[in-house]
Amino acid sequence: MTCRESGSCRSARGSRVPSGPSRWGAAVTATDIYFERRYWHPEHVVTLKVNPSRFSPYEASPPVRFRNLNLRRNSLRSLLAWSRLGTWDAVYSISSLEHVYGAQRRGGTRPARRLLSQKLALFRRIAALVRPGGVLTFTTELITRISGCRRLDFYTREELERVIGVLAQAGLDLVQEVDWSAMNEQERPTRDTPGQHHTAVALTFARAG
Repeated sequence: MTCRESGSCRSARGSRVPSGPSRWGAAVTATDIYFERRYWHPEHVVTLKVNPSRFSPYEASPPVRFRNLNLRRNSLRSLLAWSRLGTWDAVYSISSLEHVYGAQRRGGTRPARRLLSQKLALFRRIAALVRPGGVLTFTTELITRISGCRRLDFYTREELERVIGVLAQAGLDLVQEVDWSAMNEQERPTRDTPGQHHTAVALTFARAG
């Protein structure tokens, strides 16, 4: 999700639609950025408009009412499409960006170099959207242990450190250092990949004003 100074917001597809800004009256645009068409569920558009509370993660939350919600599917296959996105004060994604390339693919324990190269290019493009004084925050899946095959869309520590380095080169500094030693505390077996364990990690970056 990204927000302009004027209060308009854009959302990368994640696990929940951003209800807060829209409930406050901001203009929210939820955009599916996945390149694979199979991830877009057009039937959700109607549900979001008539029963948005269905997507709320909190059972005890007050009724959700969107006042300025627009939904559309965008194709970001071309650099021209990226150039039309403009710049934003805040960009966020919830467990989404790792799936843009290599979704559900599996391989050996060696780094998937071509996929990683594509992912790093994606983060360079995203970094260019963040204005001076702006922030980028995202959650993603981190592999903590492997014995056999791995999910190629999940990150190893080495790969995620490469992402952090690319964002630093683009002028986005990590707000809080990652405590890698704590990553095993909340790890869980990856349901569809025997021998792999993973956890979720949240990272926030800021560009100097």
